[in-house]
Order: sequence, then C-alpha cells, then structure tokens
Amino acid sequence: PLFSIVIANYNHALYIAECITSVIQQTFSDFECIIVDDGSTDESVLIAQALIVEDNRFKLITQKNSGVAQARNAGMRAATGYFLIFLDSDDLLSTHYLEEANIAINKQPNFFLYYTGAEFIGNKRGKWELPNYDYKNLLLGSNMIYLTTVIRREDVLKAGGFSDWMSEGWEDWEFYIRLLHGVDADRIIKNEKCLFYYRIKNFSRSVTIDTSTDVRTRMMNACFLANSSIYGEYFPNLVDSLSSVEYYSNLSRTKLFKLFFKLKLLLNK
Repeated sequence: PLFSIVIANYNHALYIAECITSVIQQTFSDFECIIVDDGSTDESVLIAQALIVEDNRFKLITQKNSGVAQARNAGMRAATGYFLIFLDSDDLLSTHYLEEANIAINKQPNFFLYYTGAEFIGNKRGKWELPNYDYKNLLLGSNMIYLTTVIRREDVLKAGGFSDWMSEGWEDWEFYIRLLHGVDADRIIKNEKCLFYYRIKNFSRSVTIDTSTDVRTRMMNACFLANSSIYGEYFPNLVDSLSSVEYYSNLSRTKLFKLFFKLKLLLNK
C-alpha cells in the first residue's frame, strides 16, 4: 500500500468507531490501517473488531498497557506502506484526506512532511490556528505541526520513532525535533484545506500539560537533555555558557521552564 495509517488507542470506546469509520470512508483506497490497542479496559477492541472484520486493509494489534509512544512504534514496525500517518483514536480524517495527500505529494515529490489545516471537534469548535513552520520555534515548544501528518516510513525509522520516556505527553514534539533536524523548511508542505479533526475533551493528557507547569517543565527538561546537541546548534551561546549537560539536570524545574520562556520571548522579538 502507498499509505499506512497507524491508530493508537487506549480506552476510547466512545470515539474509536467514528475514527475508524473516517478511515474506511476514504476516497483513496491504496492504504492499510494498523490499529494498536494499548491494553484498553473498555470495549474499544470489540468495537474495532466489529468494524474491520470484513476489511482486509485493517489489522488489529493488542499489547499490554505500555504508553502511546510504544503503541505508535508497534504500529510503525508492523506497517508496510511507503508513507506513515499517525492518527489518535479520538480524532478524525476528512474522507478526502488521502486523496488530497496523494495529489500534493505527486506535485512536490521532494517533500519531507505533508500536513493540512485542522479543525477542533468535541468540547471546542472552529479552525485550529497554528503558526507557520519554523524549526527554531519548534525547538522552544511552539505548537505548529500536530501529530497527524504524512511522512516516509524510512524517515521515521531513521529518526528512531517515538521516545517512550516522554511518558507524560509531548512525545510528538520531541519526535519532530529529531525527525525534522536538518530538513529544509521548503520540504515541509501544508495544504490549507481543513482535512483533519482534532478532538478536545474535558480531560486528556494534552489538557493536563496545558494546565500544569510542573508537567510542562518536566517534559521540556527531558527533551532538552535528550537533544542537547541539537539545541547547541541553534543556541550556541546558551549551551556554551554552561559547562555540561549535567548542569541542566541540576537546574530546578522552575528555572529551566523560565529559561525556555525567556528564549521564546527573545526569538519572537
């Protein structure tokens, strides 16, 4: 298949049927879909099985609860398509998502990553307004590319997939830091049409991160430590002023968060 859609699921019995249906209804049919259930305790697996039982484009993998990063990595390893698309089981694709993607990547075969405009569903409605892609801003935690994009499977493998130690969230941000390092910005292409639907719920990992400074700080700290050589390329004065990576681990979480915040202010001036 040309596309492999990887759906990671954990206890989304309320939403997984709508998610899978949005894939089944694609107007472009050259795809497979790998559903990875991460040890759900609700009816998710039964719902998924009932929907895909007669569609051989779908494969269901179950694993013990290991976190979303490992679930996505399991789907990545099982996938056989040339391109990968990661999709969370509470989100949706437009029925024309794959068709539009195929047109776009054929027009720009040198592309590295393709994504589209997005809309909120659930507890929030409207267009998701994101800033234009800029790698330096990405390093500082700016949310500009969401998880569901089209990327070559070989590039995801080279980047090492998702880091399971980003267990509280933002694993997609840390993944993009590694994946997009050294990639020219003109190879990141965006279709302005809203073809992806991102669900907002009262409680989710993203809501927890948005409302908890401690969680945001831990995730930024972990990402910075793991990718300090990349940060050194873009912020050499900052990194050179500190004697070693160990210095960062001794910083208080509050200080490190303030450091990132100051860098974002300086960059946006």
